[in-house]
Amino acid sequence: MNKYTTLITRSEYSHAWSEAGRRREILRASRDQNSGQGVSTTPESEVWSVMAEIIVGRFTGSYPSALKGGYDPDDAYLSNGIEVRATHHFNGRLIIRKKDRERAHRYFVLVTYKEMPDSLPQFVIHGAIKGADAMVDRFWEKSWGNGGDPSWLVPQSALTDLRLILPNLNYQSWGKVA
Repeated sequence: MNKYTTLITRSEYSHAWSEAGRRREILRASRDQNSGQGVSTTPESEVWSVMAEIIVGRFTGSYPSALKGGYDPDDAYLSNGIEVRATHHFNGRLIIRKKDRERAHRYFVLVTYKEMPDSLPQFVIHGAIKGADAMVDRFWEKSWGNGGDPSWLVPQSALTDLRLILPNLNYQSWGKVA
């Protein structure tokens, strides 16, 4: 399977920080009204998530739904219905949670990232899988990591190149990595 790598641009990096702040405020207000709970992610993890969405959006010729105006914290995805999941673990697995059952018809994309010395972060798009194909017993884990909730954890070997799954998108030419 091909993996695609790129650096985020300075303007994308700046935009990700402002967008992540905006999302956290919306999420905080939503959760405060509904359950009294605060935001469950760190500001940094939200920024990395936004950057991964921007990267996949640029690669596929689409864009994050939040950039269309508005943000639903329970339904953020790219304009073509692609869900993006990010991790700093280069060999990490794609995490699909129970609450994603409603999104089984969408494709989930795994992106890893790492900070580069004297440069902007580097991102790798590893591949994708349709939610329904990921939500099977062989990927289900009751506990993982440091107390992670029961989830489907899809190994990179089970992902497919985005260009094969969704061939009609307006892909950019990027370098391939191993």
